[in-house]
Amino acid sequence: MRVIKAIIFIIILAAVFPAVGFSDASGWISGFSVSSEGFSGSENFNDSEYVGVSLYVEPWCFPFLTPSLSAGVMIAAAPLDFSASLLTAELGLELFSIEEHPFQWAVDMDSHYSPLLSARLLVPVAALDAPYWSLCLSPFRLKTGSGRYSLMSAFIVGDSSLAYSGWGIKLFDIRLFIF
Repeated sequence: MRVIKAIIFIIILAAVFPAVGFSDASGWISGFSVSSEGFSGSENFNDSEYVGVSLYVEPWCFPFLTPSLSAGVMIAAAPLDFSASLLTAELGLELFSIEEHPFQWAVDMDSHYSPLLSARLLVPVAALDAPYWSLCLSPFRLKTGSGRYSLMSAFIVGDSSLAYSGWGIKLFDIRLFIF
């Protein structure tokens, strides 16, 4: 029950922050995210590709240590298995943001290289009282005025006692601003 209350609290924060009016120069502070990822080394998750959809808020834009919050759902998509779905809540920390970076060839607009470190709560829909944690590093992440784009992020997973429970790769994470 505490997990559900925590997720509801994060969703409420995501709704309140846009009203507060903090933002970067572009004026955008919240949006949605689509991702694809998979787990390995864990019998606790399906051997499946998971597709994630979430809402996120990034209320401030600092040169380094910019926080973000998100809440969403991940569905086992290949093969499709709704019973293996996961509710997610994530706290991210953009480590730094560099305008002159070696990946400028990859995007045809102004961009910044901005790696992200995030901690995520994963709650299986089938077992709401048995949450998992993950720690993710997104070293290949670009930031533009309209979104954030990550490729090949690696993460480790721990159970509710923080014992190692597996690892995974997030193939991509596309975050687009809508508010």
